[in-house]
Amino acid sequence: MIAISTSREAARGGLEEFFDRIFLDNYLSDADPETIRQYRLTIRRWREGTGDPPLATITPGTLAAFRRWRQGQEPRQPPAADRQLRLFDEGDGGWGSGDGEQRRPCAKATVNKDLRHVQHMISKLGPAGPKNRDALGILRECPWAKPLKLPRPRPRVAGDAELAAIYAASIDERLPSIDGVDPAAWWQALLVAAIATDCRREALFGLEWCDVDFRTMAVTIRFENDKEDCERVKPISEILARHLLRIRAAPRPFFWPHGQRTWYQRWHAIQARAGVHARLRANHGEHYTLHEMKGAGLSRLAAFASPGVVQFMGDHASAETARHYVDLAARPEVRQAVDTLRLPENFYAGFDPPAIDAG
Repeated sequence: MIAISTSREAARGGLEEFFDRIFLDNYLSDADPETIRQYRLTIRRWREGTGDPPLATITPGTLAAFRRWRQGQEPRQPPAADRQLRLFDEGDGGWGSGDGEQRRPCAKATVNKDLRHVQHMISKLGPAGPKNRDALGILRECPWAKPLKLPRPRPRVAGDAELAAIYAASIDERLPSIDGVDPAAWWQALLVAAIATDCRREALFGLEWCDVDFRTMAVTIRFENDKEDCERVKPISEILARHLLRIRAAPRPFFWPHGQRTWYQRWHAIQARAGVHARLRANHGEHYTLHEMKGAGLSRLAAFASPGVVQFMGDHASAETARHYVDLAARPEVRQAVDTLRLPENFYAGFDPPAIDAG
């Protein structure tokens, strides 16, 4: 049980102090390291944008100002001591380039994520309720700011020519350096696996060889590598099995011994050699992400499979998410329905009948 006096004292401090003293141990005790890292990144941005005021003084206006700052709409100056520490910071959106400078805007989804993290932490100081039973009841009410409305563009889908070019460009790779494994075969297996299994990156990189069953042609995704902590079993195709067998000498199917930054550098270098220039999207460059390779697989699957199959393969909790990958406009039944639709007869007067019956 958290001591009330300790909690009240933490409420007089800032968000960072509350996170370190109470929130981390009591509310993130079973969280994975990446979740904790994301919360710490949010706290760093909160400190940069607001100066980390006492929690009890935070208002909806404070949250709204932080939201605007994350969008690049409002300059902020951190406290002098904090500013001195950050004078020479580079590449992290700090204050090294001048006081009062407006921050480069980030993606709306990232703004909402930071806002959601901050509001979740503050909510644990508010009153307990049906959806917040473990709240501490220190604050009478919790401030709230409306999240940004997110656009929902159709997924960027790599075409066959682009995928073929990426596959071919892998031939010139020299990493990963794994005894008995051809780097080109490693990258090609990863590309095929992302498209054919529709798995997230964490699931693919977390695979062990014992998770791949070549007899039943299935792969098991362990719950600790799944976004929803759910163990999943997915079928694999023969072409994926053949690619995996080519890298069988690796300690794990997608063992990468060179660090995350190096992986990203090589992934983009392959696409640069392939001449890939994807449609630009907010907070994305001209190259595809590995997650978008999953989307490429789902979009191809949706051309002939039911939304239920797409939902299953995509690990989607709702059918609505799966439908995002279904290009209904390209489905023959939709085209037939549109062409069969009849309007009042006089709408057709004066027009020649179609040369080909599209229905």
